[in-house]
Amino acid sequence: MLYCEIKNMNTKDLFLFCTRWAFGIWLVYIGAMKFVGGIDAYMAYMTGMFASTWVPPMLVQTMAVVIAVAEPVLGLMLVRNIRPRFTWVLVTCLMFTLTFGLTVLEQYPMVANNWQYLILAIVAASMSDPE
Repeated sequence: MLYCEIKNMNTKDLFLFCTRWAFGIWLVYIGAMKFVGGIDAYMAYMTGMFASTWVPPMLVQTMAVVIAVAEPVLGLMLVRNIRPRFTWVLVTCLMFTLTFGLTVLEQYPMVANNWQYLILAIVAASMSDPE
């Protein structure tokens, strides 16, 4: 059944289908891994990373919770194709936030990698049909 649907997709739909699944599974996985070691350990890790920056610890902890919840939820929304354009816009916001955080940490090679994901999310959002 799925093969027949993929076989008949135009180029745009095939690109969006593959991107949705790749991003979706990736986001679900990395989001779930934050809960494996415990959310408290993840929050402590994030707070420690940003300890020497200008970002207040309360903001870091709040964003850590938002990221831990947003990643698997957005991943599932992508895989299930729930409101795709809206979901891609939210994924774009998440990727921008993650890229900004890495910039604050001065992890420039990772910033360069995240820019690629951010641009891909922007392209997917712009190619998705309006609801």
